[in-house]
Amino acid sequence: MKRSALPKRTAPLRRGTPLRRTPFPNRGPARRAQIAPAAGKKLVRLRPGLGGLCEVRSPWCQGRGTQFSHRWHQGQGGPWTASNGVRACGLGNAAGCHGWIHQRPVEAEKLGLIVRPGPGGKADTTLIPVKIHTVQYGYAWVFLDDKGGVVPDTTPRVP
Repeated sequence: MKRSALPKRTAPLRRGTPLRRTPFPNRGPARRAQIAPAAGKKLVRLRPGLGGLCEVRSPWCQGRGTQFSHRWHQGQGGPWTASNGVRACGLGNAAGCHGWIHQRPVEAEKLGLIVRPGPGGKADTTLIPVKIHTVQYGYAWVFLDDKGGVVPDTTPRVP
């Protein structure tokens, strides 16, 4: 069997229509106007009574809180606010409590460490309690506010 020769190109290929750039939903001026990542990280790092320790305290805990872990994931449109972040130990999504959250999403969601966006793709993380460790309340259910504060959740829970 003979192979047929490829046709010779005489001119470079041209696109008939220009490429349209589709904007990402979680980027752009509307997203950047909310809060800068550095400001959100600082509010979580300076949360009262934390002292640089990990707030999650999972079975994989390494002790020192070094990561800002989004409750409502950044890729789903989650902002860099203090109510949307917890201080977790580990390196990336592979080790420590930050890795535990990403590798066990069902358990993390039950503890409020992961928040799924509701109808319309929005989630208000100030209204969703999270079970974290603080010096003031110990390992307890709390509400986080956008100023870096912590308020205990007094709702009775079934163990």
